[in-house]
Amino acid sequence: MDTSAEINSFKDFCPKCLHFEEQTGVCKKIYENVHDYPKKFVKKCNGEYYEYDPNKKIEEPEVEEELDDYVPTTPSDPTFQTMLTNINGYMKFVGMFRIIFGAIYCLTIIGAAVGIPIIISGIRVREAADSFSTYVRSNEFIHLQIGFEKQSRFFFIEQVFLIIGLVISAIYLLFIFANL
Repeated sequence: MDTSAEINSFKDFCPKCLHFEEQTGVCKKIYENVHDYPKKFVKKCNGEYYEYDPNKKIEEPEVEEELDDYVPTTPSDPTFQTMLTNINGYMKFVGMFRIIFGAIYCLTIIGAAVGIPIIISGIRVREAADSFSTYVRSNEFIHLQIGFEKQSRFFFIEQVFLIIGLVISAIYLLFIFANL
């Protein structure tokens, strides 16, 4: 490759490169969406990691974005990883208090029916936080996927509690107003 060649945009370069994924627009070498943000290519690669792939068809993309308008689009983006690190603290805090309050509910037999699901939801949100922490350290996508799966279980349990709470509140209000 001629390193003195000036490459001003990804469309002159990336569609022919071995590291460019056509479906996502992401360069696997610099972990950036160079299709939607071609100036990230100029800033991070500029042809340094180019490897010609003779099997690729060349298409001319029409997307041109300003670098100032850059929004993180890949999970390996440092901004995304910082957000995950920050939210982990909140998730662990919420999870710990869910576990503590669930244990307090479990001190009575009737309260155990409420306390056990609260403990399980606290465990799920802490497991999600641990998976996100592992993802930030390892940058392996499977840990991010597991984290979101655990987080969705937490939100499902919370949704069930919300619906049950609304139904019980409605029954209580009907009982109160019926006896007036």
